[in-house]
Amino acid sequence: MKKLIFILCLFLSVPLLKAQDVNSVNSTMNNFRLSMLPDIMDVDSPKFAATYDGTPFLEKEWQPGSVTLISGEIKKYSMRYFVYGEQIWLKNEADSTYTLNLSDKIAGITIGNRHFIYTDYVTGNRSGTGILEVMYNGAGCKLLNLHTCQLEKGRPANGYQEKEKDKFQHKEVLYYQLDEQEASVLPRSKKEFLSVFGDKANLIGKYFKDNKLKMKPEDLIKVFTYYDEIK
Repeated sequence: MKKLIFILCLFLSVPLLKAQDVNSVNSTMNNFRLSMLPDIMDVDSPKFAATYDGTPFLEKEWQPGSVTLISGEIKKYSMRYFVYGEQIWLKNEADSTYTLNLSDKIAGITIGNRHFIYTDYVTGNRSGTGILEVMYNGAGCKLLNLHTCQLEKGRPANGYQEKEKDKFQHKEVLYYQLDEQEASVLPRSKKEFLSVFGDKANLIGKYFKDNKLKMKPEDLIKVFTYYDEIK
């Protein structure tokens, strides 16, 4: 509820973009649409800095980015990932801000040096669709990273201290995807992790041991690379 109120307040804080801005942008988009989004938040403003710690974005600054369609067409923009609202923001030639209309027509998204896909994933008994960062993309497997952001309420003022600022807290959860299966949460224990590789588990375990690897992203990338080699 706090997140919903926060986002609604931001949307109400500025006027909407003019209709002619939308038409001029959509005429260049061909196979996918952009949903209109007002330029609602200035994270560099004194008011924002006085109210919040941290940032609701994965990277605070706008970065060069691109959207690749399943047709192979590529569109380039200045972009950033609004993790708190699970939205990809971009700017058009007129410097107006929009949010990308995520759909199955999008093959991939690049922002700076990071690559993302919009895909289905499973967490326990729950399934969803969201934006996941691609850590490794092989022929038979993927290592993915789901970024989330929550707004943590600061402690109220008392006789000993001033009110603490609300703070944006970021978390990451790793997922794996084998063949055409849905992305699933990566097991935390080495034993459970090895079991996902089926009849290749013993070979993966030996590779783990021989190379003194740990359950950390940079080592897991090596493991998935090796799995692609022996598959």
